[in-house]
Amino acid sequence: MASLFKNLQIRRGTNADFNDKDPVLKAGEPAVAIDTQFLKIGDGTSKWSELPTFSSAIINTIEVDIPTIESNNSETVTITVDGIDSINDYSILVTPSAPLPEHIDLRYAYVSSVNEVSIVFTNTDNSNGAFSLAQSGAKLTIFSYLLNIPTITVTTTTTPDPIVDDMFSWGFNEFGQLALGDRTDRKDPTFIFDNNKKWTKISGGNYHTLAIDVDRELHSVGYNYYGQLGLGDHGAGTNKLQFTKVTECFFNDGSLYSDNAEWSHISAGSYHSLAIDTSGNLFSCGDGSYGALGLGDVQGRNKFTLVGEQFYFADLDRLTGNGTNGTSFTLNDIDNDKYKFVANSGLYQITGIPSSNPITVTISRPNSVKDSTHVNHFFVGPSDDDYIPQGGNELVAYSGDVLEATIADQQYYSGTVEIDVSGDYQRISIQSLNDNMDNFNEIVHYQSPNSTWLSIGAGNHHSAGVQNSGLYAWGQGNFGQNASGENENVLFPRGVKKLDSLNNRLIDANDEIAFSQVAAGKNHSLAIGREYDENGVIPTSDPTVFTFGDNTDGQLGIGGAIQSSDLIVPVSFDFSQIVDTNNIEFEPVMYYREDGFGNMYFRKTGDFSSFSEKEKYILQPATEDLLSNDPEYRSGLYRIRNVQSDNPIAILNGGKEDKITYSGDSKRGCRILNDTTADGKYDFYSGDVYVRVLGDFDKVSVYTMNNGYLGKNIFYFSEPVYNPVKVSAGANHSVVLTGTDQVLTFGKNHKGQLGAGDTDGRNFPYRLPESNIKNIDAGGDHTLFVDGSKYVWSFGDNQNGQLGLGDNTSRSSATRIDNTIRWQNVYAGASHSFATVFAFYPNALSNFQVKNASTSNLVGHRQLAITWDHITAYEEAITNYIVEYSSDSGASWFTYSDNALAYKFTEDYIGAARDTEQSTTFTYIIDGLNDSDSYLVRVAGQNATGTGQFTESSQPVSPVEAIDSDFSSVVFYSHLDNSGLDDISGFPPRSPETFFNTNATRYLAGEFAEALRLYQYDGARYSNSDGITLPAEFTIEFFFNPRNYTNTQNGEGPEARIFALRGGSEDKLKLSYQGSDATDYSFSLYKHNSTTNDADIKVCDINNEITDGFAHIAITRTSGAADNPSSYEVVRMFYNGNLISSGRDDSTYLIDNIIFASGNNFYDFDIDEFRVSDIVRYDHEENFNPTTKPFGI
Repeated sequence: MASLFKNLQIRRGTNADFNDKDPVLKAGEPAVAIDTQFLKIGDGTSKWSELPTFSSAIINTIEVDIPTIESNNSETVTITVDGIDSINDYSILVTPSAPLPEHIDLRYAYVSSVNEVSIVFTNTDNSNGAFSLAQSGAKLTIFSYLLNIPTITVTTTTTPDPIVDDMFSWGFNEFGQLALGDRTDRKDPTFIFDNNKKWTKISGGNYHTLAIDVDRELHSVGYNYYGQLGLGDHGAGTNKLQFTKVTECFFNDGSLYSDNAEWSHISAGSYHSLAIDTSGNLFSCGDGSYGALGLGDVQGRNKFTLVGEQFYFADLDRLTGNGTNGTSFTLNDIDNDKYKFVANSGLYQITGIPSSNPITVTISRPNSVKDSTHVNHFFVGPSDDDYIPQGGNELVAYSGDVLEATIADQQYYSGTVEIDVSGDYQRISIQSLNDNMDNFNEIVHYQSPNSTWLSIGAGNHHSAGVQNSGLYAWGQGNFGQNASGENENVLFPRGVKKLDSLNNRLIDANDEIAFSQVAAGKNHSLAIGREYDENGVIPTSDPTVFTFGDNTDGQLGIGGAIQSSDLIVPVSFDFSQIVDTNNIEFEPVMYYREDGFGNMYFRKTGDFSSFSEKEKYILQPATEDLLSNDPEYRSGLYRIRNVQSDNPIAILNGGKEDKITYSGDSKRGCRILNDTTADGKYDFYSGDVYVRVLGDFDKVSVYTMNNGYLGKNIFYFSEPVYNPVKVSAGANHSVVLTGTDQVLTFGKNHKGQLGAGDTDGRNFPYRLPESNIKNIDAGGDHTLFVDGSKYVWSFGDNQNGQLGLGDNTSRSSATRIDNTIRWQNVYAGASHSFATVFAFYPNALSNFQVKNASTSNLVGHRQLAITWDHITAYEEAITNYIVEYSSDSGASWFTYSDNALAYKFTEDYIGAARDTEQSTTFTYIIDGLNDSDSYLVRVAGQNATGTGQFTESSQPVSPVEAIDSDFSSVVFYSHLDNSGLDDISGFPPRSPETFFNTNATRYLAGEFAEALRLYQYDGARYSNSDGITLPAEFTIEFFFNPRNYTNTQNGEGPEARIFALRGGSEDKLKLSYQGSDATDYSFSLYKHNSTTNDADIKVCDINNEITDGFAHIAITRTSGAADNPSSYEVVRMFYNGNLISSGRDDSTYLIDNIIFASGNNFYDFDIDEFRVSDIVRYDHEENFNPTTKPFGI
């Protein structure tokens, strides 16, 4: 390889320089690393790192004879160069030490043989037949570079799946602002693979982007013509295609402030950037036009530069060895004129003050300071040297060891000087008696004037920020962007103004309002603030949105009467005119109706108009003066009429029974509800349902027995308060997120960026129909939000794919980005977008526990209970869990269920899943294990993307039987499951005779482990030749789940036998059930009739119970007592622990058979855990909670 240049222009630098910049060298351009002597020659397309390296140079200086050469011809001269072999490749550079003959060009050189180099000379004279002059002894220097071609290892890799806090980008990318390493637009969210960086905050400007990672490091990417990336360069060719770390920030004089700053907030404007470090200091860079950087001028900066006073502010030590040497003063032993100090309330001691130069303390703002003579001093102004004694409550008191002098009522002390701070003095100076030490003027501050920046917004050429609850603005002011009362540019942060309408004058808004957040659009800004109390100390009002600046398109939300506002103005949210939810008074009488499609509605009396699913109802409490009125119209009492018997309703007032109650004409059953807005046990009523309001119940839901919610949180005590919690500003539109998870938009809408379903602008707030919105961000002309299920929605301009919907079609209504990722947050730039990942594959579980019957009330023999927390289950769109166990210490694993708890994540549960009260602690029972084995258990979540990481138990656990302390009273007990039909009440266990005459599935999921399913003609019989005597007192109990209706067969009645206690061939005691559908059943207990020799005398019954899954049924008989004959031989029936009915039976039974089912009638039911005891286990007078585990041994 040889150069084609007659006069070589060689680029030089260190190897580190070249590696850092990695430049593309022009074709034939040589570059030398001066520290390593590496040479590379460009090809016009490859970067420095991609080019071959010429190293290990052999340098020779020789003399050659150049012959005469005819014009436009060349001659070759061969010379000897030792050390050149035939194995390696070389690059030969030849440079003359003196001028060559006229028209002679040293064209190139190459290795022609071992230890041999050939040099080609050319006569460039265009005259035909002209010859050059020969030259003898021409001195040449020959560089023979060994060629090292970089080895590129090609590996087949797959970009890792994104996980929590990873970042995706999409949209406009001409300047690399998507951080994807290229300039190609994207229409779909695209993963930014950046070596596992995790991100916490992102801000998009016009064409550049800022981001903060989890280590609080600041990065920037994209357009950098104005230095807005803060990387120390600017201009053409300085754009970045990938995130680049901002390593330094600076004082305004260019000196280094920090090379390891940590960052908390960022805002990318059109052409400038703002950032707050973790100490609350504000920095800016980029275009400084109009004063947008807040640095006191209109100059740009290409490094993040401190805004405010140009000092470090360090906390003053309570006791510090300090002093003065006559020319400077030190505190905290810091001798650096860049430092000032902060002293809050308390006592401070400054030691080492010499008697030759004592000091005094003066205040530098209109506030009081008191010396040991109790004279209060006020300083008139920062440029006034006169201190005026004045009465008042002192904020700073000082004294010292030795009073050296008193001059003009100012005391000067030596030794140790104490400063006692009791309030906000703002700032003080320390002056010495015998010199003028400028470095300690205003050296101590009550708080840093630079810190406590809380929120920032960078607009087009203006900026705004919240510092210590005050709102400040600076930069361009032609539209009133600075809220200063005048359309003027402002070079430093300045407090905003508002109109005191009472006195018709401008006042400082920060005196009356505490601000918490700000956002800046193209030429307007929004802020959230709360008004102070009458003393101006504590914010007491509800949050309000304030706006200022350009209002050409209604982006201030205050109507269209004015084109701009140079003062802050509140946005009035007249919710009665913002249509999304009609909060209307509930009529004293409302009709309950169905539309024939399973939808239930409330209708006013005589009103048959369509019901709006968005309607919410206000229910007010009773008042004494109306208590005597007609109940139908009594305030606080409401009637819902004509509720159908086949779909009764309940008011979910769990935990609020003292605030709101309900009842009805006909109780249709009771049901335990889970995964609702208020889980619990509820009665369901039909006919007329009465609701009584007693106090502030906040909100409740109405639930139907067969169709779920009639309305989730449909009844309210008062109209909800929609407080703003976040604001965001687009180019010319505004977005507000409320505390009720709803979104308001206003301003320009030519691209549909308001999400209103049209392109009509709004100059008052419009509320989006969507709800459950958790975060928002406004781009140039598009808007993004993420909902409670962690889906991202977008609308507005889509010319560059910034909506992430796979096309370039704009949308005027919120449209969900369809993918399997769940998102944490969204960020919008002018025409590009970002989102961070909340979950891709399911996150790991926590608090994972495995318990047996010794530690859990949920399980018995052959069972283990597993519980875990999965706080983000619903946001991750979990579909189910995979449960596996190992009985060999993890050597092999058995999948117990690959669809565990799937019912909790079906569409029927999605409403409850999104509710904030939804439990994210999960419990699951593993059945059918061996009590003699020990098990490890592991669980993983699964969603549409795949399976998450398994969480495994740390110690093996063995199933054990539950313990029954009264087991000696048990005369019959069977688990009735697949591995245990035996009666285990005695030893050896008694096995049944089974009559499984159908092909129905025999064992199904029971209340505990499996349950025995008995289908038409199926049955089981336990025989005991010794017999069982039922004494005067006994308890029979079991769990029962009817699967289907009963039906008459062969002329018999519709009842079907559940069990019978038989003596010989006669039924002594029998329980039957009947039902006409799958939910409503009756149960009847019959005793023996000596006339018919059958159990056909009804003792008691349970009628019309709503059965949803297994119910615990208990039958008890007591012998009573002599002093209580009313309880003698009373039989009672309990259903799920509730006493339903009773009767009398004084028979003594000798039982030799227990029969389950069997018979000619149709039946289909599950039965689990059947036990007979010769004691009364449950108090006859009290309801009880049925066991939550198998009965036990």
